[in-house]
Amino acid sequence: MTVAFVGAGNMGGALVERLCEADWPVTVCDVDPLRQQQALAAGASLADTPLSAVAQLGPHGALVVVVVDADQCREVLWGEQGAALGLQPGQAVVLCPTVAPEDSEAIARRLASQGIDCIDAPMSGGPQRARDGRMSLMVAAPPAVLERHADLLAALSLNVMRISERVGDGARTKLVNNLLAGINLVGAADRAAHGAGPDHHAGRDRALQRPELDRLGPHAPRDLRRPGAARPRDPAGKRHPAGGGGGAQRGV
Repeated sequence: MTVAFVGAGNMGGALVERLCEADWPVTVCDVDPLRQQQALAAGASLADTPLSAVAQLGPHGALVVVVVDADQCREVLWGEQGAALGLQPGQAVVLCPTVAPEDSEAIARRLASQGIDCIDAPMSGGPQRARDGRMSLMVAAPPAVLERHADLLAALSLNVMRISERVGDGARTKLVNNLLAGINLVGAADRAAHGAGPDHHAGRDRALQRPELDRLGPHAPRDLRRPGAARPRDPAGKRHPAGGGGGAQRGV
């Protein structure tokens, strides 16, 4: 079964490589020439637009959307040369960006009016985990839809969590996951700050903190990272549409 991807950036590209390695036919649409070449090297074919990306999908084919936000999802689906113009009843859209639950629900309702299924499927884990199949995929959709696309979901991740049959609950779970991660980060930073104090337990406290900070990797407080540790990505560095609808095809 051919799978179409719109967005082959860090996360989408890792998933494309994983599927191609498993001999899935994959068609990729991304406006970044570097991402296009990486997709070709992985064994995928290229499409110029989201509409052309879904042209080769079979009766129960799926479009995986891995872009930045809800606005880009809507642009991919209903913008000029949008994928929804070519999707057929019985096919599905797998929504992987982290978006508000109401956005997932609204997109699903609009797709349903065309007879197209929607799987709410935000991701957590980063590009390397996505490439290795170890990322978390939090899916929400009617059971029949999930069963129809179970092989694809299993190929995307070894850690598929079926949240509920209600689209939007995957997005809610991802937001809770992000909140808990933020709380853990604040707790680790607070512990590190106290452990760095002048009392005689400081050395012991820092030794206890080190594994916890190492698990945070680039998200650890800047002053407490190991030398040479990667810095967190600047939020201002997120990819956004570079004018017009074409930017909505750029992946994350």
